[in-house]
Amino acid sequence: LRAVPVIKRYIDELPALRPLVLVVKTFLSNRGLQSAATGGLSSYAIICLVIGFLKVSEVPMVAICGDLTMWKLNPKQYDAKFLQSPVENESYGTLLYDFFDFYADVFPYETSYISSTRGEILSKEEKHWVNEQRPNALSIECLIDPCEHVFLLYGQHLSHTV
Repeated sequence: LRAVPVIKRYIDELPALRPLVLVVKTFLSNRGLQSAATGGLSSYAIICLVIGFLKVSEVPMVAICGDLTMWKLNPKQYDAKFLQSPVENESYGTLLYDFFDFYADVFPYETSYISSTRGEILSKEEKHWVNEQRPNALSIECLIDPCEHVFLLYGQHLSHTV
């Protein structure tokens, strides 16, 4: 319940958030991955992932290091109006494709976590979220308490297998 006003603020700030969340939830539901209790993603985790993607996508081009690999935020060079006016710019399909591409091929699961509040990809080591048994485990920072890990709150981790 504490997340509701925070999520409402993000919905107002990020017009593409609600439609992308609904499509991702449907996609995961069709694959039996719509519940954290059964090894999938909770609605809250999906919202955090989409917020993280949209926030990272609005950051100007910046190079960051992660295990000797250089990669860039906002690789598609979105301008603000592309993200802020998705209906007028007909950008929902592109954003959805790039969301799946980001989490399937770009995101460095072994070394990083998504900070939805900061719109950044950060090192798991700084928060001691490295999981030696499951190095590819998805790590998402909680919107309400940035010291908490979304999957630790639910008592399980999801590996990068989708």
